[in-house]
Amino acid sequence: MPQKLLAQTLLHTKLRRPRAVGQIVHRPRLNDLLQRSLSLPLTLVSAPAGYGKSTLVALWLDEIDVPWTWYSIDSHDNSLGEFVVYLAGAIELAYPGCAATLQALLQNPTLPPPDWLADLFVRELNALPGELILVLDDYNEISAPDVNVFLSRTVQNMPPGVHFILLTRSDPALKVARLRAQQQVLEVRAAQLRFMPDEAQELMQRIIGRTRPRRLSHSVRNGQKAGRPGCIWQRFRCVTVKMCSPLPPLLRAAVIRALSIIC
Repeated sequence: MPQKLLAQTLLHTKLRRPRAVGQIVHRPRLNDLLQRSLSLPLTLVSAPAGYGKSTLVALWLDEIDVPWTWYSIDSHDNSLGEFVVYLAGAIELAYPGCAATLQALLQNPTLPPPDWLADLFVRELNALPGELILVLDDYNEISAPDVNVFLSRTVQNMPPGVHFILLTRSDPALKVARLRAQQQVLEVRAAQLRFMPDEAQELMQRIIGRTRPRRLSHSVRNGQKAGRPGCIWQRFRCVTVKMCSPLPPLLRAAVIRALSIIC
């Protein structure tokens, strides 16, 4: 499909940050960690579904004074042309007119090699009048080698002040070994995204309005110390599942998993 046609058929909802739904727990320790991304070219937030990757980054963006764009990727974006068209559209939302050269190139029916295209994209980024955060949500949907080549070369040559944040369920096939060696990649993983005891307690209180989870957690810990965790754990598990049953499936699973971990 010609890139001109692609540009005319952008789904602009894919360039909007998703709304935070349900009960929100603010997590200052993770916000402080994400602040480091403002001095690095690449941040990977990698964890399975239900760990709150998108919600975490979306809320953090409200706390900083840096222009940002959001690109929600799906399986239809495994074409280099479509991927770059959406990136150009995202930049236009933050800095109108600053992706003109790239957009003009995308009018052609064929694209140059991904390395060449990445170099042009970097030059466009280098000409931006200010900082920019580009959030790529669900990057795990990308499997096309040329897209990974394009983004690998891009992040290895990023100008200061431009930062990619990739939200993904699995590590992407990007060549970033050199950046890792230079400590230029921030990695936020499932172990860091899991709820701490106080965060789990706050979430359960918001959802259910009770303090029972803390008492149950205390009982489980006492039972473990006494060498008889089995029956207490089973009781805790059954009550927790019952208490969380009205929640949406992904949130219910996340809460149960979090409480399982802290107990």
